[in-house]
Amino acid sequence: GAQNGIYIFDTVSLFPAQTASVQNNILTGHEDNNIFIQAYDDHDARVQLSHNTLADAPYGLYIGAINADVTVTFDRGIISGHSLTGVYSAGNPGISVTVTNTLFNANTLDCDASVVNVNPLTGDPR
Repeated sequence: GAQNGIYIFDTVSLFPAQTASVQNNILTGHEDNNIFIQAYDDHDARVQLSHNTLADAPYGLYIGAINADVTVTFDRGIISGHSLTGVYSAGNPGISVTVTNTLFNANTLDCDASVVNVNPLTGDPR
């Protein structure tokens, strides 16, 4: 029943030389987003997501930014069963999203057009 599984905001102000790393999680069944990454008003974010499974929510990974830069990489995960979009980028020119070596299954839309999807895999994760 939680709105978001993981919420990430402004990783750069606190740790300017580092990228936040989120690894080895199973996030499923959230009201809006399994992972929500947000930045605004020059509070930028850099996030590396590895080996995460996102399932059964409207959005698997939702990235939004207003007057800020967000860089996200999602690698070697599973994105399955999202009613709207598996990976959604809100279309701001300051957002850069790359998904690599990830298995997609039963999403209404796997990734929106602004997401770079390298070596996507499809099929039942079972």
